[in-house]
Amino acid sequence: LQIFLLFMLTGCFYLWDRGRAAGAGGWLGVAVVYKATPVLLVPVALLAGRWRAAVVAGAVAAGLCAAPVLFAGWDVA
Repeated sequence: LQIFLLFMLTGCFYLWDRGRAAGAGGWLGVAVVYKATPVLLVPVALLAGRWRAAVVAGAVAAGLCAAPVLFAGWDVA
């Protein structure tokens, strides 16, 4: 299952290198939801001045974590 994490982080760094911060943040957010370790890359994005990537990563991660509650309800999720 680590290959999925590798795919997500490769997509993140590919888009990061191309200057597409929002896409990179999206992939980073998905990777953070999949496994908590990539959250260590959010401060790296902040220190590099990629604010959009960090904000999008947080928004995507929060949205994906809240999705079960929104669809199934608080009692079920």
